Amino acid sequence: MTQQTEALDRLLEMAVDAGASDVHLKAGSRPKVRLRGQLTPFGTKASLSADLLRSWALSMMGKERFGQFEDELEMDFAYQVPGIARFRCNAHHQRGVVSMVMRVVPSLVRSIVELDLPGVLHQICEDKRGLVLVTGATGSGKSTTARVITGLLPQLAGEIKFDGQILPKRLED
Repeated sequence: MTQQTEALDRLLEMAVDAGASDVHLKAGSRPKVRLRGQLTPFGTKASLSADLLRSWALSMMGKERFGQFEDELEMDFAYQVPGIARFRCNAHHQRGVVSMVMRVVPSLVRSIVELDLPGVLHQICEDKRGLVLVTGATGSGKSTTARVITGLLPQLAGEIKFDGQILPKRLED
């Protein structure tokens, strides 16, 4: 692990510890996090350089995927800081330089009570058949709700589909 990768992992760890839902990295700006729906400058007071963001993207994606990113100018991928969290990432070129947005996917799945979700969710999960649609605006908790639901369904007879992808019946970190 390079010093630059260690700095990225420390920044992401601090963001998770602060309760951020997203981390935004843009050349020429300070890192920003989304806290309670608001974008807020975070971490270092120095602006991020284009070279630093490029090297972070390369280390997160690996050479092969980074080459594809350079060709397509955008890439969705996952990144993990062991013991901290996973991140759904989008890297893209903005004004000719690399920018990234990372959504925190916590390792710990919280309960219905902790998330203040309606109690009827338990009843829905006990039904033997049916279709559950989880909808909402960006950042409204769709992925979190889906993780709670899948955690309540340890013995499934059918499939779980999320964003068009079939999920494993048992989700393990």
